[in-house]
Formats: sequence, structure tokens, C-alpha cells
Amino acid sequence: MSLLILDTTEERMKLSQEIFERQFARDRKMEKEYSNYRKRMMLKDINYNLETLEVAAKLDSDQIISDYARWLFQLLAFRMKDLGEERVRAQMTSHYEILKEVFKEKVQGEEKDKIFRLLDKAIEVTRETPVEYENDEDFSRGKIGRIRERFLQLLLKPDKQEARREIESSLEKGLELEDVYLKIFQRVLLKIGELWHRGKISVAQEHFCTALIQNIMAGLYPRIFSRPRIDRRVLACCIGNELHEMAPRMVCDILEMKGWDSLYLGAGVPRDSLLDSLEEHRPDLLVLSVTMPIYLDQCREVISDLKNREEKLKTLIAVGGRAFSLAPHLPAEWGADVYAQDGIELAEWAKKSLSRSNRLE
Repeated sequence: MSLLILDTTEERMKLSQEIFERQFARDRKMEKEYSNYRKRMMLKDINYNLETLEVAAKLDSDQIISDYARWLFQLLAFRMKDLGEERVRAQMTSHYEILKEVFKEKVQGEEKDKIFRLLDKAIEVTRETPVEYENDEDFSRGKIGRIRERFLQLLLKPDKQEARREIESSLEKGLELEDVYLKIFQRVLLKIGELWHRGKISVAQEHFCTALIQNIMAGLYPRIFSRPRIDRRVLACCIGNELHEMAPRMVCDILEMKGWDSLYLGAGVPRDSLLDSLEEHRPDLLVLSVTMPIYLDQCREVISDLKNREEKLKTLIAVGGRAFSLAPHLPAEWGADVYAQDGIELAEWAKKSLSRSNRLE
């Protein structure tokens, strides 16, 4: 039985429905405030809230639940501006109180205390979080900032050809390819995610902009693959059904710039298939990416499987993604060799580590 007595998806959905009904019964005004679409989304959110709470409890991480509560409140405040910021804030704090009532009935002992502590943290964060983001003045500042801003506006327009020419022109004027990835693509992707979160662009626009950046990256591959090779191989993938693929894809490209050969498996790779791929390709480095905390436990299982194999593959394991910034102690606890924030940092670490282990000439 799992920590929150939710052994199956069916049990979680049943509990989500119970919480949904309790909240509408307690707050009659919500019936008029919520369309059928909003009700469907609320039920979906409750299910995700339970998943995140379970992960935070398993890992005993206040930071995971705090970050999630902050993100969710801001998202809903922007999505339901017609209700007003304080009305949304009141609904969310009431929601967490209802969760406490539910788990008071279903969980006992230390686990109940842990869940209550996490839910109290979610309430505290929700009460204190402002709706507006801090202004990222650096985004448009300086030469690269002006390139970022122009590139972003071309993506949003959308003007595919001019967006591509903006990057090509920057390279022709001397901007390093690594800087295009880390200082333009990466920062613009973060800004696009922020614009979606604030309700400034639709999810369709977000997906289109991301796909266009991927397409522009592909157009840069002749520059990348023409660089000298150094007989190193990296295999990378997203964990579970994680759909945030850009970070590990960019890591692979940056390592290719450094002379590595990369194998990017994408998202939704079954664990057995991943382990089979490691056996087949024998990479020097495995990169596992986790953005959403609900997939952290699956990452732990993959690392454990790899460490416990009878025949050691002697593959270094790197993890990355936003989820680990919320629980930075986990990589070392699980036996990962490194947590890296970007491809440049990872390439430098791998160069030193592989040299020390005499695996490079």
C-alpha cells in the first residue's frame, strides 16, 4: 500500500471525485462561477494535486509542495481573472483544508503528520504568493538580450523564416553556437513557458513556438556534426511520460558540439527498453531528465535497476531537470554521479570524470 493509500489510478480518481464534491458542497458560489469546462479542469487538477502531494510526502520535501502550490495559484489566478485574485486564493486554501480533512480520516500516525505539514505549507505559500511575476529586466538587456527579444517576437508572430534568419545572422556575426543554445534558445523557452503560465499565450502557441525552435535547431546540425569527434557516447531520455523534451535534447546537441555522439530516446521510453538500449550501445554517459516531480520516483527506479544489474555497464549517470532543483539531495542519495544544470556544465564534468577513470585516451 502506498503512502497515501492510493494504490491505483482508479483509487486516486475516486478520491479526487470525493474532494471535488466536498468543495462544491462547502462553497455554493462555485456552482455559478465554474462552467462545465472549469469543472473538468478542476477535477483533473485535483488528481494531479494528489500525485504531487504523494511525491512530496515520499521524498519528505517541503520545497516540492511549496513550488507546486505557488505555480498552481498563479496559474489559476491568471486563468480565472473574472473571479479575482483573492477569490481564487480563498478557494485554494479551502481546497487544502479539505485535503487535510480527507487524510485525517484515512491516514494515521507519522504519515498523517507529514501530510498535514505539507498541506499547511501549501496553505502558507498560497496566502503569501503574489500573482505578478518579478520583472526579468535582463531578458532584453544587452546585445544578446536584444537578439532574444527579437527572436521571441518572431516566434510569437509567427514568422518562421525571419526567426531562422535571426539565428543565422547572429552566428554569422560571431555569436558562438553554444551561446545560441544557452543564452537564446534556453532563455526564450523559459519565457514562452512563463507567457503561457500567465495566460498571455495559448497552449497551442506554446507548442508551436517550441516546435519551431526544434526545427531551427535541426537546421544547425550541419554546423554541429562537422566538429571533430572524440569517441564518447551519451544516451539521453526523459523519464516516464515526461513531455518536457527540450532540455535533454539541447544537452545532447551541446555534447555533440564537444565531439560526443548522442543517442536521444525522447519521452515515454519503457524502463526495460531503456536498459536494453544501454546494454546495446554501452554509452559513456546516461542522461535522465525530470521536469515534473511526479516522475522522480520512476527516475530513482531506473538508477536502482542500473546499479543492481549483474553485469555492470560502467556508465556514468547524470540527472537534470527542474524537479531536481527542488530536491537537490536526491541524485547523491540514489547513486547518480552528477546533477548538471546544462550541457556545458555536464561536458566539463564528464571530461574530468572520464579522464580520471582512464576511459579516454
